[in-house]
Amino acid sequence: MSLPIMTGSQPYRFVREELRRMHFRYTRSGLVLLALAGLALWYGGALRAVEARWGLAAAALILACVWWYERRIEARFWRMHDSASMWFDDGRVHWADRDHEVSEPVAQFVRVRPYTMRGRLFLLQAELADGSVRHYLGLDDMPSFLAELRRHAPQATFGPTHNHWL
Repeated sequence: MSLPIMTGSQPYRFVREELRRMHFRYTRSGLVLLALAGLALWYGGALRAVEARWGLAAAALILACVWWYERRIEARFWRMHDSASMWFDDGRVHWADRDHEVSEPVAQFVRVRPYTMRGRLFLLQAELADGSVRHYLGLDDMPSFLAELRRHAPQATFGPTHNHWL
């Protein structure tokens, strides 16, 4: 199936580095905890014990397995979003890749909460009239996407902006 013909707004493409942000969080946290545990064991003099070194090695091996698993999930997720784009047309927000196209009417949007990280918009959380929630993240021009969403969904309440610091 070829990509659909877009007659509405500009297409918004996904950026791998932005999508990657939600992956590898356990590996990053695990590295910090492993480093702190190693530092505490070293400071306490417990690294002289063979059991402590084996324990740290086992924790590092488990962390490596988690990293490998997260890497596989991230690669699969990117294959799904590599050819995908989003756009607005006929009162709907569309998402399409090489094989699929789905759309949702923006008239159902009740509330949109923007999230920033380090001063940059990175996530829009949209609540629909039926109570479901949609997340929009990883797009190449998130501020423009938000501005266009405001134009297409004037009935929705926007804000407040949340600062995501993790």
